[in-house]
This record gives sequence, C-alpha cells and structure tokens, in this order.
Amino acid sequence: MPRRESRYEVDAQFRLSDHLGPAMHSYKEETALLPLASSGPEGPATTVAFVRSRRYRLPGVKLIEVEISTATRLLRSIRLVGTAAAVSTVEGQLLAAGAQEVPPGRQLERLLETGAAAEALAQEQASPVVQAIQSGVHRILSHDPLVRTGDPLPNGDTPVHQMRVGCRRLRSDLKTFGPQLRRPWARSLREELRWLAGLLGGARDIEVLRARLTRTAAADPLTSIDGAAVERIDAALAARQREAIGALAQAMGGKRYLDLVGRLTSAALNPPLTHATGAAAATPVVPAELNPPGEHAPDEQWHAWRIEVKRVRYATEALKGRKDPRARELAHFQDLLGEHQDAAVAADTWLSFATDPELAVTAGRLYERERAAIREVRATVVELLRNSD
Repeated sequence: MPRRESRYEVDAQFRLSDHLGPAMHSYKEETALLPLASSGPEGPATTVAFVRSRRYRLPGVKLIEVEISTATRLLRSIRLVGTAAAVSTVEGQLLAAGAQEVPPGRQLERLLETGAAAEALAQEQASPVVQAIQSGVHRILSHDPLVRTGDPLPNGDTPVHQMRVGCRRLRSDLKTFGPQLRRPWARSLREELRWLAGLLGGARDIEVLRARLTRTAAADPLTSIDGAAVERIDAALAARQREAIGALAQAMGGKRYLDLVGRLTSAALNPPLTHATGAAAATPVVPAELNPPGEHAPDEQWHAWRIEVKRVRYATEALKGRKDPRARELAHFQDLLGEHQDAAVAADTWLSFATDPELAVTAGRLYERERAAIREVRATVVELLRNSD
C-alpha cells in the first residue's frame, strides 16, 4: 500500500484535539535541551532551544508534533507518516484548520536526537565540576517551557519546583567547586540564580500552601473543619498564586532572564575553569556529625540547619554521587526538614487569617495541626540521630 510523509507548521494557539478529535491516541512524549550556535554583531554566541515531541496514532497515520522554543520564539511542526489515503484525509483537516505545509528538509526530530546524544556524551566525558554545571543548567532550562505553559510533570511534581531546585543546586555547586572556577564569574552567576530562585520561590510557596491546606484540613476526620472557611482561605491563596505566576512570567519575558539563559548555556558548553582540578580542589565542608538545634529551639534555627544540611548534601552528591551512603542519609534528613519548614510556614500563614472573625476558629485549628506536625518531625529527627550514634 503506497505510503506518504508530509510536514506542517502551526501557531502557538493551534490545538490538535480541536481538529482531529478523539481519534488521536498519544503514546510517547519526550523533552530535551538543545544548545544552538548563532552569530551576531558581537561575534559568535550560544543560546538554547527546548525541544518537546509528542507522538500520536490515528487510523493509518502516525502524527509527530514537535515544539522548539527559545526565550523569544516558539516553532511548532507536525509530521504525518502513513498510508497515502489516510495522510490525505488528516492533511485536509489540518490545512482547513490553518496549518501550513513545509518542505521535509526541516529535520527537527533528528536535531532532537543528535542534540540529546551529544549532550549525554559530553557530560559522560566531563570532569565533576563540568558535570555538575551541565546537570544544573539542564535542570533549570529544560523546565522553562513547562513553567510557561503550566503543564504538570508526569510524576505529579511541578516544573516550578524542579526549576527552583535546579537554581538552588547549581548555586550550591558553584560554591562547592569555587576554587576550580573564576571567582567573579561564579559570584555573579550565583547572584542571578538567587534572583531567579526568588521569583520561582514566590510561585512555589503558594503551590505548597494550597496543597497543604487541603491535606491539613483533612488530617483529623474526627474533628471537622468549616469547609466554607477553607474555601475562602484557598481563594485568597489562589489570588496570591496568580500574582506570583504573573510576576514570574513577566520576568521570564524580560532581558535579564534572557541574558541569564545565555550565560547558563555558555556555562554548560564552556565553563571558565581555573587550573585547580580534582576533588581536592573543592571545599564542600562535609561534617562528620550532624548537629541539630535543640528539640524546642525556634523554627528559624531549624530552618537554618535545614539549609546547611541541604548544602552539604548537594556538595556530597556533586563529589561522590547520589548513591553515596552519606548523600542518602542527608537526603533523608532534608526531606524531614522540608516537611518541618513547610509546616512552619503554613502555621504562620493560617494564623494570619485569624484576624478575620469568620475564619478565626478554622485558622486556629489549622495552626494547631501544623504545630503538631512540627513536633512530630522534631521527635523523629532526634530519634534518628540518637540511633545513629
């Protein structure tokens, strides 16, 4: 049976499901970070493209949709492969909906495969400091398109969270490997990453609070909480979330963020290394013992200890890998301390709603549940440390 292949371009607002309907069956999705070289008035430069491909099956046709986005442009391509008759049917629907046919020379899928393979090979052959930088850059930039679209991750996590983690981990790695990097360059990049992490943090903190509100309200089925009051609190948080996401979107469309994307891409491709090399040149400061604050210390002291545990964990992983026993131990403590911090922030947030007489009782009950969660985490940490002695 004769087969045929054709390609089309569509705009950002084009939705396949609106024009091809329920006959489409999605079976594969991939994302990748693709460094691109370009030339400009100031000479050669590098930028980065985010590539996402989705594959669908229709009767007699395979449809591959590819999105390539940079900080300033989005390109969407659709490729049809199948029997001539089936391709012609789908083609008619796409053209009627505004798609434009393009020559088959634009090998977007090949670019995706080549770019991902080249990146993996380069990272495998690189030194620990280069691997750490490339991994951090990839984590940040590969989540950029999903942050812009608001799409969730397959594992239920959010791209805002992962992009923020990428900023924090890369900042930590730049400090860990400081002797191997040019100091002014590393210091400046860390400051820009702090700026971006702050914007992401504004959006992420509200994500956590809204999820925690639902969980905390349902934590004790024997003591009911006013559902209407919970809805009012959630509505207020949703309004804050929209503001935070709007501020983040505005920043990601600005020159400062675009410049940071360029710097991150250049850092991944050609980091400014000094002559100091090897693990001995890194100064992660990994203590032999974990020394938490007292079980009844203020929340701020526990938060400060969490930051230190996180920094040491990142340094340990950068030098020895995530499977290192010490790194795993630190990761477990970091998870517990993350729960502690989330509960502490939530407790203060719920208490802030107590100034409204209609919300005071509900806010008070939510606050008490968060403080109970904090006490539980602290007792668990103390017990774990006692058993590890």
